Parts: sequence; C-alpha cells; structure tokens
Amino acid sequence: MRVYSGKCLVEGAAIAPIFVYRPPQWEDSQTVVADTQQECERYRSASEKAAKALQERYTKALQSNSEEQAAIFEAQQMMLEDEDFSEQIQTLITEDHRSAVSAVMETAESFAQIFLQMDSDIMKSKAADMRDIASLVIRFLQDRQLIFDSMPSQCIVLAERLLPGELAEMDSRKVLGIVLKESSAHSHLAVLAAGRKLPFLLCPDMDLQDYWTEQVAGMDSAQAKLWIDISPETAESLRRNYRFTEPFASTLPQKQDTQMATAEGFKLCLNIGHPKELTSEVIAACDGVGVFRSEFQFIGKSQEPDEESLFEDYRYAAEALKGKTLVIRTIDIGADKQAAFLHLPPEENPALGCRGIRLCFERKELFIKQLRAILRASAYGKIALLLPMICRLDELLRSKVIIEEVKESLRCEDIPFDENIALGVMIETPAAVLIADELAREADFFSVGSNDLTQYCLAVDRDNRQMESYYDAQHPAVMKLLKMTAQAATDAGIDLCICGELARVNSATQILVDMGYRQFSVSPAFIPLMKETLALCKR
Repeated sequence: MRVYSGKCLVEGAAIAPIFVYRPPQWEDSQTVVADTQQECERYRSASEKAAKALQERYTKALQSNSEEQAAIFEAQQMMLEDEDFSEQIQTLITEDHRSAVSAVMETAESFAQIFLQMDSDIMKSKAADMRDIASLVIRFLQDRQLIFDSMPSQCIVLAERLLPGELAEMDSRKVLGIVLKESSAHSHLAVLAAGRKLPFLLCPDMDLQDYWTEQVAGMDSAQAKLWIDISPETAESLRRNYRFTEPFASTLPQKQDTQMATAEGFKLCLNIGHPKELTSEVIAACDGVGVFRSEFQFIGKSQEPDEESLFEDYRYAAEALKGKTLVIRTIDIGADKQAAFLHLPPEENPALGCRGIRLCFERKELFIKQLRAILRASAYGKIALLLPMICRLDELLRSKVIIEEVKESLRCEDIPFDENIALGVMIETPAAVLIADELAREADFFSVGSNDLTQYCLAVDRDNRQMESYYDAQHPAVMKLLKMTAQAATDAGIDLCICGELARVNSATQILVDMGYRQFSVSPAFIPLMKETLALCKR
C-alpha cells in the first residue's frame, strides 16, 4: 500500500478501482498548407462545432440546476468566439500557411501564457479554459473524440491534470473521486467537481503509474490522503465515514421532517445559487435558505436580466420552501464574480474595489430592480434581505432609505409585499465587526461570511494558490472577530448565522457554538454530516 498526502479541494471520501487518465496528445503531421482559404474554412467549421458542443454542455448544466457550472461553459463559448482569438488563428493560416491545428495550438497557448502571468489565481485558471477550448476545436479538426471505454463502472480518476471539458465528458455515474497532481481550489475543474459532489484531492507528489489502473484506491479529503492498493483495515476504517460518493438525495434520511431537534435550538440552512437546487429532499432536510447567492442570476449573462425573471426565481424559491425562510443576498458582483453586461472596468485590486453594496450604489437602477423583485416575491413566502460588503453604518442607512423608496413605489402601484421583511447585514470585513454594535441597532440579523472575513483579516488573497498556507479560517485573530460579532448580535438580541466554509468545518463547530452561533448555512451536500456534528455539540 502506498500513501500520498495532499490538499483537499472538494470534501468527501471514496473507495474504488483506479482509472489513470492520460489526455490525448494533439499532433499535427501537416504544419504547412497550400490552400489557406480551405484551411480557414476547416477552422471555422470546427469552431462552429465546438461552440455547439459548449452550448450543449451549458444546457446540460442548467438542466442539472447548476448555474455556476453553466457559467463556466458560457464563458468558454465567449472566449472561443472572441474576435482577437479567431483573427490570430486565421492570420497564422493565411499569412504563414500554418495548418489549422498548428494555428489553434499556438494561439491558444499564447493566450494561456498571458493569463498565467496574471496575479490572480482566478485569471490564471482561464489558461486551462483556453487549452480546453483548443482541445475541443482540434478534436473536431481531426475528427477525434475522447475515449473512456476502458473506464471501470466505478472508479477514482488519477491524472497529472484534467480540463473542465474532459470531466464534463466523463460518465458522472462512474466517477467517484478525482486526484490530480496539478490544480487549485479556485479552478473551474474544482467548481465542476463540487457541483457533482466529487471528492477532489490535489497530490503534487503523487508518482502516477499506468499499472495502477484497476488497483483499488481510497481517498479521504478530511485527512487529505490517497491510498494506492488500499489495505482491508484502512478501507474498513474509511467506510465508517463513507458519506460523499452517493447523490445528495440518497444520503438524506427517508423521513420527511428532518429539522434539528428543537431542544438543541440549532438551525441548519442552505447556501444556494439557483432556485432549482430546492428539491423536495433538500427542503425537507433543512430549516430554510441561509444565503441565496443572487449574483448567479447575473454572472455569464450578456444582457441584464429583467425584473420579471428575477421575481419569478425568487417567487419559485419562496413558494417551494413552504414557510421556511429564504434569505436573498443582493447582487455581489465584483472581485472574483463578473457580469459581462455591466462592462465593469478592470481593477488592479478588485477584492478591494467596486463590489457588493458599493456596486449597488454605483448601479442604483439595477439595485432597485432587484429590490422590487425581492419585495414582490415576499408576498409569496417568508423572505429576508441580506446586504453584502457593508463596512460603514451610513451604507446600511443609505440602503434602508432606498429600500423604503422601493416599498413606497410598490404601495403606489398596489403591489403586495411583506411590509415587515427582515433586513440583514453580511459581516465579512474587520470594519463591520468593529462597528457591529452600531450595525446591530439598525439590522434584524447578521450573516457572517467567514471566507472574505478571513481574507481581509489576514491580508491574504484567498484566490492566490501561493498564499494558501497563510489562509487560515481558524487563525486566532479571525476567531476573535467571530466572537466579537456573536457578542454584538447577542447583546442586541438579533439573529446570527455563519455561512462561509468555516460553517461546515467539524473542528470549528463546537467552538462556534460556544461563542453563541446557533444557525449554520452550508451547501446541500454537507447537510447530513452537519446534522451529525451538531447533534454532538453541547450548548
């Protein structure tokens, strides 16, 4: 048995035969062509087929209720259709008589290198997108397809690296986990893996061997370990905590009423990005939605969504929850999340730039449109408003004025809404913590975003892979800020929820409970484990 240590990118565990994946090597036997017009036509035809394939992936992701995954393929399609990208390829063909395959490979790699020179890991991840696009176009140029016939019926995929498109074409029923030598927590591949609820480990020291194929491996993200030719004893130990390889609905208790015991007084809520995530099983297992990340209604859109489409999404979610609270965070575009229709100028330091409530003030018409949609939907269920990136009291007060103006306009139009809709504040900067007592006097609840709070407290870019070892959500300074926030909420008698990644870290749960946290909001996949963890906590 060989054991490798790594880094958890998506939590979970699996035991299955190994499938060693080696990507195809794209070679071009004819690098120079005589008929450049015909070669350009071959490229354009392959590009159109690639665009159609990306559109199919986009549609499939939407049908699987994953707006975040769909946005990846929509962005790839935009990159494929970028004029500079296409013109550079056709220039290489017409002026240098390069073959289409050679021109695509060279152009995509030149674009990839530009992305790799950027400071942000999010921008660096676009290098993989460029290579993914090139791979897809070349496959159509050479009339080749990715072959996964030798993949076992259930397996853990081991590879040097993996492109988002390669994972998209693997049979999701077969893949139980992924272990790579190269990737990052903020890669698009990690987003796709998380959407499929696939355990994902990064093991840079893994000595990948082809003969491992069909040997049985075990992986455990909690321990960040991979076992090759796993021993029966280790496998049995791992099976006792084997929770994450089945679809979410299969891991839920069969009884319909699965709320946390009221004697304990805990609430376990969901983080969602799309109303279609609210299946009957998910709704039965939670106490409501702690954060509806509404920006995913905007990301990847070339046109601004209208009020009616926003309203329909919110109403659908509110009605589906049948009286359970739906907390809608207003648009938090900026930093790592962009919307093409906004045409936002590039920022040298976007994490400290125009994002969250700042963008809402800059684009007030968009803010008002969303507020109208949310308030209208509040007539169909229990909805609460949540404001992101509040750092000053006057930002909260200014928001309340705008909300009141929107309410008055709805009254004048005789449109029903909840007059007493709750208003909450995201606590995600040290500034917000230090004035939490003032904010608590004007807000109905706090929702702590531990991811950004950690980033801003420790001055660590959480999207920078080189800084990952410095990003520690349980750093003493972060824990002090969390305790100060809990104290301010308790003193003011307002509700308090924690919704960042720390909310689902087992080792932190009892500490947070001791501070006064009683409401936790996590992704649907972590509901079963969090139920068990909270059941063991002492108040």
